[in-house]
Amino acid sequence: MQELLPSLGALDILPDALARDVVRHLCGAACHGVGETVELCESRGDCYIVVTCGGCGTTFTLDDDQYESLIAWSAGQGNALACGIAPLAG
Repeated sequence: MQELLPSLGALDILPDALARDVVRHLCGAACHGVGETVELCESRGDCYIVVTCGGCGTTFTLDDDQYESLIAWSAGQGNALACGIAPLAG
C-alpha cells in the first residue's frame, strides 16, 4: 500500500499539515484503513473531534475545519483507496 501515497495528489485540497498527516497515516502501508471519529466535549462546552487509527491506536485531535475537509477528502478520494476517516455518528 505504500505505493498509494505518491498518488494522493489530492492532498493539496486539505487545509493544513495536520489534515495531510492524518491521511498519510491512515492511507499508509502500516495502518491502512478508516479512522474512527468521536466528538469529545468538556463540561464547559468546549468540544473537539478525535480520530483514532484502528491499526495502531494513534490519535489525532481536529478542529471543525480540519474535520470537514477530511470528511470531504474521504468521500471523494478515500473510498477508492479504502482509507480516510469515518463521519461522526448521528
